[in-house]
Amino acid sequence: MKKQFKFKKIIFLLIAMPLISISLFLIIGIFENQLGITTYEYKSNKIPENFNNYSIVQISDLHSSYFGKEQDELIDAVSKSKPDLILLTGDMIDRKNTDYNSVSILFEKLVQLAPVYAISGNHELESDTIYNKMNTLYLTYGITLLDNKSTQISRGNSKIQIAGLKHWGSMSYKCTSYYVEKNTPHLENNTFGILLNHRSDMLSYFSKSNYSLVLSGHTHGGIIRLPYFGGLINNDATLLPKYDSGIFTENQTTLIVNRGLGNSNFIPRVYNPPEIIHILLKVK
Repeated sequence: MKKQFKFKKIIFLLIAMPLISISLFLIIGIFENQLGITTYEYKSNKIPENFNNYSIVQISDLHSSYFGKEQDELIDAVSKSKPDLILLTGDMIDRKNTDYNSVSILFEKLVQLAPVYAISGNHELESDTIYNKMNTLYLTYGITLLDNKSTQISRGNSKIQIAGLKHWGSMSYKCTSYYVEKNTPHLENNTFGILLNHRSDMLSYFSKSNYSLVLSGHTHGGIIRLPYFGGLINNDATLLPKYDSGIFTENQTTLIVNRGLGNSNFIPRVYNPPEIIHILLKVK
């Protein structure tokens, strides 16, 4: 009887210990959620001398989230980077939680730090109501919407171009090369250009363009991230997304993928803390 009890105890421990370990691993990962700043130095011989050390902050995928009272935690993080320019790469609002106060508070404070430019993500385009309301907020707070548009930023007698590609619809719509070619704003060969595009899985399209730098989001960092491995699944159910987070280069085009700030589904972010990106332009 004692041997049988001992055998059952061993079997229980063999089953329980891995389950406990996995549970602890996931719980620790879920609570590892402190807002972080990731800094990249981007060097290019196309960057004019007047834009050396130009500071850019990219914010993506807020999804109606709050960071501190009145978004103060997020504003403090942006402010530390001393931005010359702030770029929003879509999904600031969430289609299931259209808390416009979350973005209104943020927009009002961001524009006091630097000029702000934005593009629409799939959540802004989920309905005409959401899209029109967000457009109204951009106008109210003096944020420039670059959906299929471009603008030039001047410093001294030098200029760079900032452009945006409007997301092509809600999650159910698929992008085509025709859409990209038709709607990506033109960029001259000798101009340094930054392109804002919500989705990160389109580097092969943009690597054929003249844009040196593409900024994206959308993947939420792969939602569940395993240390030393990367993201497991993005928010449209793509397994092991290639462009989940970080920096990628193809031909002469560099893609920076922002893990984003919020979440849009029931799967919690694991080992995937919210992120803002700080880019310092450097003359090569």
